[in-house]
Amino acid sequence: MPFAQTDLLPLGDERWEVRVEESSEDELEAVLHAVARWAEDCRLDLESVQVDGELVELPETS
Repeated sequence: MPFAQTDLLPLGDERWEVRVEESSEDELEAVLHAVARWAEDCRLDLESVQVDGELVELPETS
């Protein structure tokens, strides 16, 4: 992502981790929107993700 320092790591079992280094709340929101759009494009039934071990709901994409 051009606006935030990110790393994408495979965790196995079709699970991935996106690491966002030293990000602001605005950068985190942008990453969450990007993940929500990606999940929608891939037709994944994904409603939430973990952020620092806490479940966070993904924003609406439309």
